[in-house]
Amino acid sequence: KIYRTQISHSASLLGYSYFEVFLTDLVRAIYSLNPKMLPGDKQIKFSEVVKANEFQSVINLMINKEILSLFYGSMEEIIKYFEAKLKLNWPEQSKSQIVMASCVRNCIMHNNSEADQRLAQVSEFKVGDKIKLDASDVNDYGVMARNLAYELYEQAKQRYFEKKVV
Repeated sequence: KIYRTQISHSASLLGYSYFEVFLTDLVRAIYSLNPKMLPGDKQIKFSEVVKANEFQSVINLMINKEILSLFYGSMEEIIKYFEAKLKLNWPEQSKSQIVMASCVRNCIMHNNSEADQRLAQVSEFKVGDKIKLDASDVNDYGVMARNLAYELYEQAKQRYFEKKVV
């Protein structure tokens, strides 16, 4: 039983990480094609500009800084950013599932697989409950994350990646 739980937790962490990497790659692709969308107030040091050597390297530096600051935030903040800044809408049910998955991930990684206050607020877990995911939990999350990734990519493709003929 313990081994199955460990495997399910590992698979869940891997699946969640893949989804975060997808989000990072999507932001990077959008800004790479549309650098004028980058925030104008992001600061870089003169030494970073000199080291960058060419304009595209400065753009890449700015993109990296934006991604780093974005993904240090909570999943709720990431979702708000995607909707407000990138105009990519998340279905309500997906929002709550991803927020819960983020909280589960954090509890598995940082709280000895015990539910904390944040997870208790977005799920049926109570503070201190032991998290025990099984294969169906991991599968359900994987299906939802793949569907959400596809939906976000399709929105981004229409908005940013397809050339518009005028």
